[in-house]
Amino acid sequence: MNHPTGVSSELYEVYSVYLDRVIVLKGMLYHVVNIFKDKSESIVSRENNLPNFLSASSLVIGDLTGPDEDGWKLYYHTGKNYIVQSKLYESEIRNYEVREANYSVIQAYESFSTFLKDIVASYLFLNKDFHSIKHVEYNSSLIDYKESMRKYNSGRNNKDLFKLIRELSGSFRNGENNNGAGMDIYEWYQALSVIRHALVHSEGVIKGKTIGEISSTQKGILHGEFCDKTCSNGYINVNMTIDVADKTLERIAELAYFVFKCLSIEIGKEWRVMKGQ
Repeated sequence: MNHPTGVSSELYEVYSVYLDRVIVLKGMLYHVVNIFKDKSESIVSRENNLPNFLSASSLVIGDLTGPDEDGWKLYYHTGKNYIVQSKLYESEIRNYEVREANYSVIQAYESFSTFLKDIVASYLFLNKDFHSIKHVEYNSSLIDYKESMRKYNSGRNNKDLFKLIRELSGSFRNGENNNGAGMDIYEWYQALSVIRHALVHSEGVIKGKTIGEISSTQKGILHGEFCDKTCSNGYINVNMTIDVADKTLERIAELAYFVFKCLSIEIGKEWRVMKGQ
């Protein structure tokens, strides 16, 4: 992988791979919007002539342990259908856009978790006298460092990694609260983890118990950035628009750059890698 002069190739590669993931998610958001905009306009223009137009799909599956026909799997209708009438097409497109926005943020969050593990592993590989990862030999390869960090931190949230990066970098400690966005980076990221959990496990609903356990700063972030009109004191219903998801992808990419910058400073490597810096 080509990288700018003076940077740490180990750190930059991890950072660059993460940005590749974010730009795909970001690009697909607007790709979906543009495709469905054209489709919706086409459907609306045809509605007067085709008032009963339907878009439909049925779920047909096979019985994996059932009988076959000369070795060919037999298929059966489950009785489940998905039907959208032309008059409801626009609202269904909006629903799809929300699902795509939610999906993109979830994917960016999950990928960022891997990014944190890999870039911390890369830093520790370059600074073996400072710290070693559990279960990794001192003279192990960079790949071994990354695999070990992923394996032995696979079930944790990222609180421990944030604590470790604070130990590694004074620039990170200072910038967590003293930054141009005027935000508490750790609290914002923890609020995003609540969003991710709700989307994956609770159909996008942040329930009262969770709201009662998080900090007031995180509550403010949730209400200010991710809360829709159905928000109340009892719950938060997460339905992100394309614009909110796009802003979130940008912010989490900025957080990745922040980590890359701080760790690069610690090892005396160039961190100005963006055009115009």
